[in-house]
Amino acid sequence: MRPPKESLPAGQSCPESAEWTGLASTAHAAAIAGSLSQSASAEQYTSSIDAIAEYVVSRKVESAVVFFLEAHLPMASVMHSVSLLLQPVMTPLFGAEKIAVSNALLSDRRLVQQLIEAIEERAQRIEQAASVEVS
Repeated sequence: MRPPKESLPAGQSCPESAEWTGLASTAHAAAIAGSLSQSASAEQYTSSIDAIAEYVVSRKVESAVVFFLEAHLPMASVMHSVSLLLQPVMTPLFGAEKIAVSNALLSDRRLVQQLIEAIEERAQRIEQAASVEVS
């Protein structure tokens, strides 16, 4: 199974060898991750961070996620390396685009800090709205 030719970066073609077919999903995910990390704009990162923060707060696990991210913030580069190592296993489970976004976010410590701030901000906003409704 090879990725469509239009999804590969410019200048890269699909080889016809048998070993390529086993690596198709990994190569496709790497192509997405490479294009995302090279050409991602601030709006793409912001929209991804907002979507993740919204999901975390909607599941009401913001305390655990913020604790985990804060505790592992000094090791953000290690988390990025581990996510790259686990990419071939996680891509079939979660999809290449989600894995590429998570790899791109983990690649920069400032983006992890922005994610923490976005989660805290959304949780605080929901808390304030709930307290206004009670009053």
